[in-house]
Amino acid sequence: VFVKNLDKIESVMSQSLDKSPNIKIDFKIKLNGTNYKSILEQLNKVKNLSRINFKFDANESLSFDEALYFWDNFEHKSQVLCFEDPCLFNFEEWKKLCEDKMPVFLDFAHAEVSNEVLAECTKGFVLKLNGNKSQQDLKDIISTKKSYRFFVTHSMDHILGQRTAAYLAQNLSDTFPENVLSHGIDLESLELSIDLPEIGFGLSEEFERLDWQAILG
Repeated sequence: VFVKNLDKIESVMSQSLDKSPNIKIDFKIKLNGTNYKSILEQLNKVKNLSRINFKFDANESLSFDEALYFWDNFEHKSQVLCFEDPCLFNFEEWKKLCEDKMPVFLDFAHAEVSNEVLAECTKGFVLKLNGNKSQQDLKDIISTKKSYRFFVTHSMDHILGQRTAAYLAQNLSDTFPENVLSHGIDLESLELSIDLPEIGFGLSEEFERLDWQAILG
């Protein structure tokens, strides 16, 4: 669940847990230099965390000192699955965060650093599906970094793109169960109960109703 209302985090989490009473839920929260102390204060007040995991993403917007302050003062470290791009990449600073047990993850789009360097300063990658890589491309990426863990998510807003991403994410998770820890895609909300044969990830009827125009022949 991507938490958008950062002023009422506890309320958002409670509502999500009530809607899905029998499963563990991952909550993704965006941090920046303006809101990180407020979010820290709110989250430290939450008591019942038995069905909650956290994914934090700072988009490199925190300073090293801010990232370290947040982590050192966060009371639920065992519930944190990943902390994506906590601050601008700096080998020594990221290494210190890893040594402090922060599960630092790097956005794969920025993964130009060698495997040898990454091994000391990051725990894994966030792999964002945006439609520009095939399923085989994605499998090749994970295959070349088998010692790392991956979280798979997407940045698409159209239902067809979202369902395609969900399909790819589930396939990657099935193919690499030891590497793909989970994916940041809400499959339940996408209603992915697809009866085959299907050509459009559950959207065949919608496609058939459209007024298609021939562009070849």
